[in-house]
Amino acid sequence: MEQDVSLLSRFAESEEQAIKEQVRSLDRPAFENLLEELAGDFHKVLDSLNHLNLPDIEQVLDSLVETFSYKIGRILEADRSTLFVVDDNAGQLWSKVATGQGDDILEITLPMGEGLAGYVAETGETLNIPDAYRDERFNPEVDKKYGYRTKNILCMPLTNSDDETIAVVQLLNKQTADHFTEEDEELLARYGHYVSVIFDSAQKLFEVARNQRGIEALMNATSILAESLNLEKTLSTVMDEARDLLHAERSTLFLLDDETAELWSIVKKEDGSTMEVRIPDNKGIAGHVAQTGEILNIQDAYEDDRFNPEVDKKTGYRTKTILCMPVYNSDDKLIGVTQLINKKNGVFTKSDEYFMNIFNAQAGIALQNAKLFEEVATLQQYQKDILQSLSDAVIATKTDGSIKSINRSAIEIFGLEQEVATGKKIWEVLAVEKLQELLDKVINEGEAQYYPDQEVSAVADPEAKNPTDQQEQDVRNVNITINPLRNGGGSVYGTLLTLEDISQEKRMKSTLYRYMSQEVAEQIMSQKGESIMEGDRHEVSILFSDIRGYTQLTEELDAGEVVELLNEYFETMVESIFEYKGTVDKFIGDAIMAVFGAPLYLENHPWLCVQAALSMRHNLKNFNEKRVQDGKSPISIGIGISSDIVVSGNIGSSKRMDYTAIGDGVNMSARLESITKLYGCDIIISEYTQQKLPKDVALRELDLIRVKGKTVPMKIFEVIGGTDYRLTKQEAEFQELFEQANELYRKGSFNEADALFKQAQSVFNHPSCDVFIKRCEHMLNNPQAAEDWDGVWTMQTK
Repeated sequence: MEQDVSLLSRFAESEEQAIKEQVRSLDRPAFENLLEELAGDFHKVLDSLNHLNLPDIEQVLDSLVETFSYKIGRILEADRSTLFVVDDNAGQLWSKVATGQGDDILEITLPMGEGLAGYVAETGETLNIPDAYRDERFNPEVDKKYGYRTKNILCMPLTNSDDETIAVVQLLNKQTADHFTEEDEELLARYGHYVSVIFDSAQKLFEVARNQRGIEALMNATSILAESLNLEKTLSTVMDEARDLLHAERSTLFLLDDETAELWSIVKKEDGSTMEVRIPDNKGIAGHVAQTGEILNIQDAYEDDRFNPEVDKKTGYRTKTILCMPVYNSDDKLIGVTQLINKKNGVFTKSDEYFMNIFNAQAGIALQNAKLFEEVATLQQYQKDILQSLSDAVIATKTDGSIKSINRSAIEIFGLEQEVATGKKIWEVLAVEKLQELLDKVINEGEAQYYPDQEVSAVADPEAKNPTDQQEQDVRNVNITINPLRNGGGSVYGTLLTLEDISQEKRMKSTLYRYMSQEVAEQIMSQKGESIMEGDRHEVSILFSDIRGYTQLTEELDAGEVVELLNEYFETMVESIFEYKGTVDKFIGDAIMAVFGAPLYLENHPWLCVQAALSMRHNLKNFNEKRVQDGKSPISIGIGISSDIVVSGNIGSSKRMDYTAIGDGVNMSARLESITKLYGCDIIISEYTQQKLPKDVALRELDLIRVKGKTVPMKIFEVIGGTDYRLTKQEAEFQELFEQANELYRKGSFNEADALFKQAQSVFNHPSCDVFIKRCEHMLNNPQAAEDWDGVWTMQTK
């Protein structure tokens, strides 16, 4: 028997019948020897398997091969020895170790075919180069990069049993001679054969060990994912498993937040606590994977334009290799990205990608389950909160009509007691004509039914705690909607009744809240009720505002963005109007019309209206700051205000009515808003409003004009600030010059006015100066116009 071949190996290569015959023919001593030898073989196999399960087996084998490489270099008297591993999948070589003086370690990555090592890996040829700088295949940039001077080189391929190059040994700078000899080549070839066998075996052991531990890690991860619906705990535990299996220094799983277009994750801080981290879903390595679904296996992070080194600078951590992969749910929708950083030994391989892909598939399913669980729980609470917060009465019943749940409004509107009502038939609690028939119809047909303007009252219950109060409940006029409740299979298991109270008070409040703040609406309801919405004459102040350049702005946006902009803008502006007791008359495209002093009379409506405009100016500034932060263009507005007697009230048809104001004051405000563009102001008021304002409001008299269609001239004013506004020295100087110039301009002294307007403009470049300078020049060039001048500028357009 050959002593170097184990009995277990010979049996494994024999046929089953031959094994049986061989064993049956043995005498007793031979059989005992067989048992002893076979038991020893199995013990060795078991011991090998146990070693494969050691968590650091790869590092042990790597260290062994690296040490052999270093020792060979010393024996051959090389100054430096390097073992390059061939990675066919990545098309490159990377150094297991490159040893200089002492135990210094350098990591080098080379594309296949590049440099001497790449050439040897690609051709299988041994190179013995006495002068490196005379060989065109040598790249001197490597010496510059690492601060080393290469003189002579011996480079040899290591092949496996299939004659495939699996590594390259490179020796640099023979220390005792000026080049490596043929004897060195022969000795390296002999040593290389053994290193090849060891290295090839080590790689196969790596694969076996990896597969064995990978299966175990996947089983652990699957078990964790199946048992936990806690997202934070699940993500942390599973990524720890992946990090340990693939020998990475760090691991992170980012989840995609579609609403904010961000990737987020929970990370541990140094003190053991956790924090949420968010990054844009289109930035960096993770963002690229989130956008494209592409797997990124990066061998040198700093060579990749998508990597952001600023994070390393802040933390002091050095990122080298990155494996970043997408995570999909069962619907094949990308929901996250996993990121492993810095392979502890070498670079991430195709095998790493394979195992991480399995991890990600399991994580995707678990994340989807956890998210669904969270959404269901949130939805249940959301529905419960909605039902309780609805002003309408909502009652859920079973198919037999017994009440399953009832919301707060139903209890309050009909004076019910939840403990008494729950479990009873709904027709035993509420008196509604043919209610049982209505419910049966919905249950049988499975279709929602709507019954408008029904009379409903609570049924007196002798068991109620306060039967007297219950009997005194008013009859309510309600709109009843009955919807079928279905289970997952589509079968009806109950009904949901919504009873909308359409009493006069509720209708009135609903109407008023559309136009004014709740405070003003409540005052109206307490004073005059519905009659106040009827036609009446009031002295009011009208505010008209509009977005500048709205048409051009909308051409740059899609329809959804336009609606979003207007909604956010109106929300901000209406807040200012309501704050000063204004009533929103209407929205006209991007314009807002608001009334101050109707339907609720306000004695100081001009000042309230101006304060609302100043508030709109302030809120617009904050609104624009947020838009600029979001990368959007700011907007500007014009506001016109005038005070006059108007007719206001509900106007329309019997099917649809709106509260509005009609009169010259409305038209004047709209025209003043339009001419804000001409004078370069954001708020212009008429003299009818100015006369009723506090004396210390900061105003600037702009002009004396005659609007189109009117014969009576009117002064107009720019609103600079409120009663607490103080002009700066520059503004005060400009104000004085502007007033003097304006006085001369109205008198027809156009030369002197022109000079003063230009002087004022040099102090403070207000756009209105250009208007008057052009008018003065026009008058000076047109004597007839100057001769007919009466100090009033007539507007040619509305």
